[in-house]
Amino acid sequence: DLCMCELETYRGCGRQVHCSFCTEPFYGVSDYRPVDDVISEASALYSWGARYFRIGRQPDLFSYHGTDIGGPVPKPNPEKIERLYRGIRNSAPELSVLHMDNANPITLATYPEESEQILKTIIKYHTAGDVAAFGMESADPKVVAANSLKASPEEVFEAIKLVNKFGAFEGANGLPEILPGINFVHGLMGESKKTFQLNYDFLKHVLDSGLLLRRINIRQVMAFPGTPMYGRDEAARKHKKLFLDYKEKVRKTID
Repeated sequence: DLCMCELETYRGCGRQVHCSFCTEPFYGVSDYRPVDDVISEASALYSWGARYFRIGRQPDLFSYHGTDIGGPVPKPNPEKIERLYRGIRNSAPELSVLHMDNANPITLATYPEESEQILKTIIKYHTAGDVAAFGMESADPKVVAANSLKASPEEVFEAIKLVNKFGAFEGANGLPEILPGINFVHGLMGESKKTFQLNYDFLKHVLDSGLLLRRINIRQVMAFPGTPMYGRDEAARKHKKLFLDYKEKVRKTID
């Protein structure tokens, strides 16, 4: 009764330059599953009693079946995502949970009109309490540049505002419809003591602006073979105590 079924939509990241620690490039170019295949999977699972679903695995749901027009990320395809969500709800009409996984903040910042359409679709068909997980990783511009991260702090903030604009309202179960989740990764190349203060200042800015986050993940980097980070994660060990103190500060004063 409590099995969460994760529906995979695609593999591979549509970015032309990838984050230093990411293993998604190992899959090659983005390989999108057909919409009808995902719907059929949800229907089959539902027929066997599944009621909890998560549209997951993909690095950016907003880029599902996106179009490469030479920009930093593919241009979203709101029509495909509307077909996906409508099909899942029609196939699983009495589901208990329909949530999503990752969203790339640069997609929302670059294509706000298309992203607005997608947010409205998600809210129409999902269940409240949903999380759009943003891999921000760092608010330090030096770390962003050194690790080819996805978005600047300003772009992430714009994405947070966009999700709040449509998703911060109470849904049927009493939870906000959909809110951003923020992921930070420490120990990346170029990290300094200042990085921790910049990350904290960013979160304080979100808090002081009256914007909501569903949750904040604070992790240290895992450096996998074949990634630019491999063998270059000495900052994670060097800053271990600083990391733990900073993490506790965020939990006490931001969360």
